[in-house]
Amino acid sequence: MRTSFLSQIDATTTLPDYWNSTRDLEIYDATFGARIAWKWNAVLGEIARRGVEIPHGPVLDWGAGTGIAGRAFLRHFGTKERSVSFLDRSRAAVQFAERKTREEFSDVVIVPPAVAATSSSTSASEPKSGGTGVMLASHVIDELDDAGRAEFVARARTAQLLIWVESGAKTTSRALSSVRDALLDDLDPLLPCTHRSTCGVLAEARANDWCHHFAPPAPDAFTTLFWRTFSRTLSIDMRSLPYSYLVARRRESERRYDADVVRVIGTPRLDKGRATLTVCGTDGLRESMLLERLDRPRFKTLEKGTAERRLAIHEKNGRIERIETR
Repeated sequence: MRTSFLSQIDATTTLPDYWNSTRDLEIYDATFGARIAWKWNAVLGEIARRGVEIPHGPVLDWGAGTGIAGRAFLRHFGTKERSVSFLDRSRAAVQFAERKTREEFSDVVIVPPAVAATSSSTSASEPKSGGTGVMLASHVIDELDDAGRAEFVARARTAQLLIWVESGAKTTSRALSSVRDALLDDLDPLLPCTHRSTCGVLAEARANDWCHHFAPPAPDAFTTLFWRTFSRTLSIDMRSLPYSYLVARRRESERRYDADVVRVIGTPRLDKGRATLTVCGTDGLRESMLLERLDRPRFKTLEKGTAERRLAIHEKNGRIERIETR
């Protein structure tokens, strides 16, 4: 199904619906869709912890598929004083997303969009509700041609808040970084970024780097026959859930960033008594070394993969002298 969809992106004629049946939508939503929801839970949980202000008003789930992103958002932030629209070139997917959302949220206000069935991208026409308060995008960047990406960027520029989640693949993440930089005139990056300089992974010397993170799967991913069968049948490692993401707010005043705050990206490299962290800050990407004796509890969290990734570090000659969670 995915091969069929991607082969039609550059088509100039009316595109057929790429979902074969409602059953296909149900199976996708319960499997791959659920794994995407775990990534959204990680991102939305960080948004809540960081105290990012969520604007009221319409929510646009752009390239919605089965509506995973929209439902995850509503679970975290509720339906009060907001409506939701699902945009996708598949009318079957939009109908499924709307039905699943109504089943879960009895009081939700859904504004049906007109699906642009002739579009050459995942996009659709303007929602009837007008401007966008929150724009959600999930796993769409690899499905956009040049025109579709330009349309997405134009729409994102008008959002009060953009929340965008993609896979953790290197090419996908670096593409997301490129679009992030294209939006800097209109949006301030909030997460995972700690600055609004150009993305450090796109520097010529960092061609092998990409900004990616790891979401915890739901506990039942390891305890139920359902997920055990899914993992075995499709040879998918349930322990690994890499993702990349961007949270950005419309620029309305000059936002201040703390120059000492950095974000750890990727997986720390652990040796006996020390860890090498790739960190991103205002001066781009760099490697910083943390000695175990400096902060044993934090070193243990690095070993377990549970360490906080947004940090204020003070270092000398690439060696961390003091480190704090921010």
